[in-house]
Amino acid sequence: MLRQPTQKQVQREIGRRLKAARLTAGMTQQGVAEAAEVDYKRYQDLEGGRVNPTVKTLLRLAGALGIDFWSLLQNG
Repeated sequence: MLRQPTQKQVQREIGRRLKAARLTAGMTQQGVAEAAEVDYKRYQDLEGGRVNPTVKTLLRLAGALGIDFWSLLQNG
């Protein structure tokens, strides 16, 4: 049986991917938050893997970062 990750592990991995995309784009956390119309503190918590993102928020962030939405979720 395939072992599934915990919610916390998923949150941390999404946060890691958001940070990597942000750094690649040369953006600040504030800049991403503003471009995605997401509260700055909320974005910090997302990038830190402390909160569970909604699909709507991930879509906004992917657009602001210029990345494919699925790159935040796909394994690999």
